[in-house]
Amino acid sequence: MQLKHTSFILCILLYIVSLFFYEYGKAWVSITMFGILLTSFVQEPIQVHAQQFWTKKSLVLLTLSTFLLPLYLYNSIDLHYYYERVQIRAPFLALPFAFASGMAITRQVYLKLLSGFVLLAFLIALVTFINYLSNIDIVNESYLRAKVMPSILNHVRLSIMLAMGSYLAYYLFRENFKWCYNFERWFFLTIAVSLFVFVHLYSVRSGLIALYAAVFVEIGYYVYNSRNYKRTIGILSVIILLVFLSVRFIPTLNNKWTNTLADIHVYQTNAYPNYNSLTTRFISYEGAIAIFKNAPLFGCGLGDIKTEMDSYFKAHYPMIDISILPHNQFLFWLAATGIVGLIFFSVTFFFPLFQTRNWSNRVLIVHYTILFLSFQTEPMLETQLGVAYSLLFILLPLTQEYKYKLTGSSAL
Repeated sequence: MQLKHTSFILCILLYIVSLFFYEYGKAWVSITMFGILLTSFVQEPIQVHAQQFWTKKSLVLLTLSTFLLPLYLYNSIDLHYYYERVQIRAPFLALPFAFASGMAITRQVYLKLLSGFVLLAFLIALVTFINYLSNIDIVNESYLRAKVMPSILNHVRLSIMLAMGSYLAYYLFRENFKWCYNFERWFFLTIAVSLFVFVHLYSVRSGLIALYAAVFVEIGYYVYNSRNYKRTIGILSVIILLVFLSVRFIPTLNNKWTNTLADIHVYQTNAYPNYNSLTTRFISYEGAIAIFKNAPLFGCGLGDIKTEMDSYFKAHYPMIDISILPHNQFLFWLAATGIVGLIFFSVTFFFPLFQTRNWSNRVLIVHYTILFLSFQTEPMLETQLGVAYSLLFILLPLTQEYKYKLTGSSAL
């Protein structure tokens, strides 16, 4: 591999590392993104790079997903918060263009990058698990108070990344990937199972939803390809039994289930909601819908969504100390940018799913499924880490989609 290609791949690898160690150096995510953009320019002349970009609709539309942002400057009073939103979305302008060529990302390089993510996920899970073993009783009890076991990253983001790591490890096993030796394939299967178990032990709702989303996508592929409905029913029965046994016998998950039921009861009975995670989320949904009704076409303004949510919480739930943004990505856009902004965002961001040639790209489909479900409970794209993680597993698989299109390979 040429040096100019190696530097591009190295920057992507450092980008992956920066995601897991985000809390120890948030600037590194931006630095590695800039490195990816810079090294992409040395792979080929910039005019050729631009031509490659404009021929790829998925990448163009991902970039266009940010193009309405300047229009929301006119109805935003809080310019500081507006520019903060724009800054967080800046990678949508740079990274799709950087990945337009993808010349250096051969099939083997692609799988090696996925394996790097898997190994990092496994390492983080292992360290977290060892720390859990030294404080089992304390950590188990903390789940009754909506806490989670200590880790190096935000628990919601980490749980989703670990779930994705479990799926990718299985994917590498399925693809017979190896660095050097044949036994490595079974090593990745072991990692897949280990991370699958750990996500249950970690017991974060977002991660569990992501994990089973990946499972059901694979089941969907199996049903479509095999038409073996009897075996599918058997697999689903095993999954239901597995879920029941997990909730029954994994202490952290059992306590999380108890806490979740208590949270729901608080919301249903209008009990004291302060510091109640689920209740606060439900209230944020109410607030987003109320804001949307006041400005249904173009929303309250991207810069003013936080101010509007603060006002809603103070007016309707003054006992809650800390207000939050709408904990739903779609409701966030609906309240901030109205129905026009929501439709534009949904079409441009999810456009790769509308292209039938992408339906065989399993990593892309699993990732989008996880994102869609996580958007129901988290404004994933309102944080730097959420944007960085989301783009990684859209852009990397898309480089393989274009190779699939050009070469007719059946590798996916």
